[in-house]
Amino acid sequence: MARASSFKPVETIGRTLPDVEVTTTWGKPALKVQGRMFVCIASHKSAEPDTLVVMMDFPDRDALIEDDPDSYYLKDHYVGYPCVLVRLSRVRPDALRDLVVGAHRYVSAKRNGRPVERAAGGRRARLDGDGGQGSGPINQLIQLLIEPQEYLIHLGETGVHLFLDGAHSVVEPRGLVIEP
Repeated sequence: MARASSFKPVETIGRTLPDVEVTTTWGKPALKVQGRMFVCIASHKSAEPDTLVVMMDFPDRDALIEDDPDSYYLKDHYVGYPCVLVRLSRVRPDALRDLVVGAHRYVSAKRNGRPVERAAGGRRARLDGDGGQGSGPINQLIQLLIEPQEYLIHLGETGVHLFLDGAHSVVEPRGLVIEP
């Protein structure tokens, strides 16, 4: 479990940015912009203690991991998400500031509908069997669900039913894996 003090420098940087809310995600300290998380302390058991999750596009993530694997890493749970794991004990203060500011910009741009570059293949093959391209129906459903909207989900025999703004979509259960 990350010490509260390890998040303090992240929080300090975040408070200098517009529209930032200091909150929690999965019981861990987090920063959100316009209701969307852009950095948080990692909560998944696969992450090392004192790890920060930082939202960013896939190419930037891959470059950071390649350039400095002692500071930046990834675990299987996080592969399909546009983020990198940061060892807070290893990252320099100037790099931490750049990460937090960049994550804020990345999530703000996505929220405001501006294009955000993504790697080919969001790597969700284990969810929807689309060969790792991240374009299958379950990935589309996941993208809808992370937006702050009102929706109703029903898991039925014929698939996952999503009701959103009067529209109805069905995602077939083929290849669907639900983890606790």
